[in-house]
Amino acid sequence: MLNSAAQRANMVATQIRTNDVTDARVCRALLEVPREDFVPKALASLAYMESCVPLMRGRVLLDPRSFGKLLQLAVIAEDDSVLDVGCATGYSTAVIARLAARVVGLEQDTELAQIAAENLGDLSNVEVANDPSTRAAPSEVRLT
Repeated sequence: MLNSAAQRANMVATQIRTNDVTDARVCRALLEVPREDFVPKALASLAYMESCVPLMRGRVLLDPRSFGKLLQLAVIAEDDSVLDVGCATGYSTAVIARLAARVVGLEQDTELAQIAAENLGDLSNVEVANDPSTRAAPSEVRLT
């Protein structure tokens, strides 16, 4: 079995770069964040597959190719502040935190927001906001 660093390197080489994700910062960020830390333990072996990984209540961790392409299209600058809507367990927020100055991961599901906050606790440029209301404006969201 490959170790997670080797799996990440393989993911970037075969799923990211081969699908025209050429931004070196995006590729580096994807290499740095262990996807297996953001999926249910029982599904850790699926973290680097070319498909979405189920999380809970119908939510998924987006497949690496799609996520990489979205990141590249976002053109996130080092001094940007980013609102990551629907951050789930925090993987997208963790990757974006390596690209931007500040990230707020917004999650509607309270349990997922708690998981994200735990997963992202060591990152100084990240905050997780939980608001079960879909009508809250970012200025009205309570940060946790």
